[in-house]
Amino acid sequence: MGSKEIVLLNKPIRDKRTWYFYYKYSDDGIHFSRSGRFSTGVDVDESDIEKSRRRALKMARHLRWDKEKERRDTQTRERFDNYTRDWFVWDLCPYLTAERARGRKPSRSNADNNRGILLRKILPYFGKFRIKEITAEQIESWLFWLKDQGLTGRSVNAYYSVLQKIFSEATRLGAIRNNPCLNVRRMAETKKKREILTSEEYSKLFKGEAYRDLWDEKLFYYTMSLLAAACGLRSGETSALQSV
Repeated sequence: MGSKEIVLLNKPIRDKRTWYFYYKYSDDGIHFSRSGRFSTGVDVDESDIEKSRRRALKMARHLRWDKEKERRDTQTRERFDNYTRDWFVWDLCPYLTAERARGRKPSRSNADNNRGILLRKILPYFGKFRIKEITAEQIESWLFWLKDQGLTGRSVNAYYSVLQKIFSEATRLGAIRNNPCLNVRRMAETKKKREILTSEEYSKLFKGEAYRDLWDEKLFYYTMSLLAAACGLRSGETSALQSV
């Protein structure tokens, strides 16, 4: 047991007698009460301080075990993959349904994108863990794992934001007591320098046999990309073009 597991305090009660109080930490280092004091119900016997202290410590340990058990029993025992079974699935995800009920307007495309991130990048790493057992250290190891796959810091942070949303909601609704994401540090982000196509790149993409070899004769994509390259348009601007 850690040195801070239980600390006894003797405190006068209405100037008549002195009781032992205590504050305590759980096994995972969580301080149960920041005000810090729980009564043991044991008086301080001035004639035998050591004996009364042992009685108070025994009672504090018993109460501590009961409160720790209560704390753990209130948390979900579900595995992460089961807990997130319907997350970001349109019309099935309780989080999205609640957001719409609050008057917010989550987009379906964003939900689909988040669902894809969950399936491809999050569940393979965390799926078999119970959600209450996932730690900040594991999450940071996952971020480094993503980075080692060649992803930019910005992409890693985008994936992390999806995970963070899940844990924030689980904590808010009481499925877990503590949000491990609160102690996780994000990756540094560096902006990628944007440049126009060089003459050589333009030739490879749009001249000669490129239409057949690179674009598989898909006229729509070839035309839109050629227009964007020639006029300096973004994909959203080319998609918004309409015939007159």
